[in-house]
Amino acid sequence: MELLSHIYGFQYRLWNWWHGSVMGFSASLQGEQSHAALLARQDAELRLLDTMRRVLVARAKCDRDYAAALTQLAHTAAKMDASDNVLDDSDLHKAWHIMEV
Repeated sequence: MELLSHIYGFQYRLWNWWHGSVMGFSASLQGEQSHAALLARQDAELRLLDTMRRVLVARAKCDRDYAAALTQLAHTAAKMDASDNVLDDSDLHKAWHIMEV
């Protein structure tokens, strides 16, 4: 059993040496102030993520509403696009066709 723990310990140290890092906190981050600073940073990042989530949800809702309004406008324009012989010489009708293009 001792041999296995020695082998695994060696593999762990070898892996850390190869990748250039050691798992764990620096000695300067192990105090009470450091712990409080890490917790404060984590809380700030969680608040930021929550704000980002709310903004993205609102953005998606606005995009859906815009798409629905644009679809409705296109359907309304398609209904008005039906040819009507009475309006053929109307300036308003000509202006509408210019706006469509």
